[in-house]
Amino acid sequence: MVTIAGVLDASNAEQAMSATRRFVIAEKPVVLDLTAVVSPADDYLPLLEFLDDTCHAAGVEWLLVTSPAVASQVRIGEDTAAGVG
Repeated sequence: MVTIAGVLDASNAEQAMSATRRFVIAEKPVVLDLTAVVSPADDYLPLLEFLDDTCHAAGVEWLLVTSPAVASQVRIGEDTAAGVG
């Protein structure tokens, strides 16, 4: 599980992506916990896109755990499983 808390923005996005990449391991799903993130969606959507692309390339599923505040900012299409890439 990768847990990120506090502010997630351009100043620490590369660090978050690098840390998250280390948890993408073949045949092991990744869980990204953003329940304690206090940033607006525009600041962390690049991380979600990065994780989705990285997991897809590795053939790994991933799950997003959010707080109600984060969930309200992230809209998932009705035909897409929430957080699974």
